[in-house]
Amino acid sequence: MGRSIGFGERLAEALHRLDQEQFGTLPITGAVLPDGSPFPQSSDHFLYARAAVVAAGRDVYESVFHDPERFAPFTARQCEPLLYVHEEAFELVTGTEWDRLTRYDYESCSNADGWPELRR
Repeated sequence: MGRSIGFGERLAEALHRLDQEQFGTLPITGAVLPDGSPFPQSSDHFLYARAAVVAAGRDVYESVFHDPERFAPFTARQCEPLLYVHEEAFELVTGTEWDRLTRYDYESCSNADGWPELRR
């Protein structure tokens, strides 16, 4: 139980840290709108792309902070299932549903430091 909670907390923190305008405003690699302009990421798409960065490992994860363009290929990848691993593990171990909030909110645009123009 403790490991699934710990994993959930670390995952939420990693996703929250990646929740930055410099990554979220990148267009989806290889996708264009009918007029040929770049196809923007939706908030869900951005969350799943951040999960793909985390799933790629620590070296890749850390590298995007030094070179934001390294995030761009992940806009064409999705790793939504990673978001539920800790919840499913918790349910398997305890027999009860995950009903916890993590310390960090990882929904897109929730990191006020990562989206300065959205600060209030």
